[in-house]
Order: sequence, then structure tokens, then C-alpha cells
Amino acid sequence: MDSENIELPRRTAMQCVLLASRIILESGGETYRAEETIARMGRALGASSVESFALPGGVFVTLVYDDGKAYSRNLRLRRTGFQLDRVDAVNAVSRKVAGGELDAGQTLDALLEIASRRSLYKPLLVNLCAGGSGAFFALAFGASWLESGIAFFCALFAQLVNWLLCMRSPRFALQPFFSSFVCVLTALFCSGLLSLQSPDLVVAGAIMPLLPGISLTNAVRDTTRGDTLSGVTHAVNAVLVAALLAAGTVTAHAFYGLF
Repeated sequence: MDSENIELPRRTAMQCVLLASRIILESGGETYRAEETIARMGRALGASSVESFALPGGVFVTLVYDDGKAYSRNLRLRRTGFQLDRVDAVNAVSRKVAGGELDAGQTLDALLEIASRRSLYKPLLVNLCAGGSGAFFALAFGASWLESGIAFFCALFAQLVNWLLCMRSPRFALQPFFSSFVCVLTALFCSGLLSLQSPDLVVAGAIMPLLPGISLTNAVRDTTRGDTLSGVTHAVNAVLVAALLAAGTVTAHAFYGLF
């Protein structure tokens, strides 16, 4: 019975640190943030030593206790996204655990609630924000108000296509290609119908919300903190997304040229 009383909190603590790291990494958080959260929560929940190694595709964790027992687990991550409100929620739980406000069971319940929580930002709001950013980027590039309005609808439509593809298959690798293809083709057709003077500005503004800004930022932050492997992984992902966007743009121009 005493053994069960010892093992149960330790297994729960391992579940907590793995779930916290999973939420952070699958929601667009940095690998160093996941490792710091694992270390902070692991020690607060009773471990005397915590070792972790986080990558964009997986996490390795070892918790060592005062009696010499060590518990190791690894976790494979199979989906990624950008829901930074979840990262902030996990950070808040981690601070409460470090302050002694939550025990292992309460921490696990809080993390399960975060994992099951729907995104704070509804799809309609995300699509409208993407359209608005596309319009203002077009204005910043020197487009007219009419051209920026076209950029708004093109960016909104592209974000909608991207969202539908994500809902259909979260790991579909060609999302950037099809999103940019639809975005650019819509922009070119609208520019042709309205005889706009600067269709390239419409295209440039509309495609900006699709660029992999968070992946590139994470690559720089991880690399500068010494996490070279994670930084290179994020950088390669950003380059691949940019290449697919470029391929979709070229294909749309070529398709439009057939008419």
C-alpha cells in the first residue's frame, strides 16, 4: 500500500509534465519554454532532478527522486498548430504549481481542461483578421483602397481554404500550396475584371498572412538560446512553407495566363 501511495503521485507528475509539454509544442510554443516548464513543474511535484529534451516532433523526460528511483518517458507529437492562448494557460498553471497552489492531481485536471478547450479565437474571427492584415499590407505596399479591398477578400478566402484543409487533414503538407494558389488566382481574376493598375500589390498583400512568421521566429529564438537542432527544424519548416507558397503563386500565374 505504501508503494502505491508513492508511485501514484510520481506517475501523475510524469503525466503532468508530458501533457504540459505537449500542449506547449503543439500550440506553437518554443522548445526551451517546454523544457523550462517540465523542469519547474517536475521539481515542484517532488522530483529532486529533472532532465528533458524537447524537439518540435517529440519530448524525452526523466524524473529522479530522492530515493534514487528514476522514471523516463518519451512522447511523440503528431500535430502542430498555433494556439498561443493555450501556451499562456499552461504557463499560468506552471506558475501556480511552482508556488505550491496545486498538487499533482489538481495540476493534471487543469492541464486536461486546457487540452480539451476550444481555441479562444473562432474561425470567423481568424479569417476576418487574416483579411484585414492582407488589406493593410497591400496599403503599406502602396495599393489603392480598391486594391486593398480586393486583397482583403483574397486573404480571407485563402485563410478559409487553409482552415478547411486543416480540418480535413491536420498533417496535410500541401496546405500552403493550395492556399496560395487560391489566393493568387482570386487576386488575379479580380484584378483583371476590375482592370486594376497594380495586381502585384494585391497579390503581395493578400499572401502575407500565409507566411510562416511564427516558425521563423521560433527558429531564431531556439538557435540563439543554443537549441540548434530545434532551431534548424523550425527553419527548415519555414523554408518549406515559403517554397510551397512560392510554388502555388507561380502555378496560379501560369494557370491565369492560359485564359
